[in-house]
Amino acid sequence: MLTLSDHEPLGQIQEHYGRRIFLGIMYAKLGMQDKALEQAQRALASTPNRPWILFFICKLRAILGDRREAIGYLRQAIAEGFLTLEFLDYHRRPHMGLHSLDKDPEFQATRGELAKKIDQLRVQY
Repeated sequence: MLTLSDHEPLGQIQEHYGRRIFLGIMYAKLGMQDKALEQAQRALASTPNRPWILFFICKLRAILGDRREAIGYLRQAIAEGFLTLEFLDYHRRPHMGLHSLDKDPEFQATRGELAKKIDQLRVQY
């Protein structure tokens, strides 16, 4: 039986935040929490405070069931410039990672703050 640990190339991927976060999400979906979090940390270390990385760490944390951490990363992503409400909503669909947060009042409030911020920017620009 082939396992991820038997497949050496997965462990030696070139250092790129996108590859790291994608691998982390795959580990999270497989229930491999430690490996998922390691990949998230490596992605964040290579590009700290990048909104997209923070968003995908939010997704990874939601998949792992870390509601509070997931919402915290979403708030950080928004603070760093994440403004893509449609993308957020896409990832709220079943099997997309954020669905588990959909009925959470804190998540809904954060989404509402993002929508309000976008509306204010539309008026301003």
